Amino acid sequence: MIKLNLIRVFLVSVLMGLTGPALAVDKTADKKTACTKQYDACYAKCRTKHPEQDLSGDAARTACGSACAASRTKCLAEIEFEDKAKPALEKLIDDIKKTLDEWLKKMPGSKPKENNEPLKT
Repeated sequence: MIKLNLIRVFLVSVLMGLTGPALAVDKTADKKTACTKQYDACYAKCRTKHPEQDLSGDAARTACGSACAASRTKCLAEIEFEDKAKPALEKLIDDIKKTLDEWLKKMPGSKPKENNEPLKT
């Protein structure tokens, strides 16, 4: 019985197009892999540029590597923003607009406005 229900859920999700997020995860993983590859290439340049095995070489590689790490962090943050924060913020903005529109409609003497019309400040 449980197996039959799982099959139904899967079929419904396929028919409803709910498996799309799984494909998005693959794209996100590819983007994160690209960030890591960029970091690896950047740090390889640091090792080539500063091959010295002394304190000054270590310091130079560390400074150079810090720039590589910052670049990777920025890359990963952009991916997370596009995949998670941006859609959530867009939904929040839409919800706020709907709420404000409902409040404005309830105000005495207000005229219904078009959905595409921006709110006047």
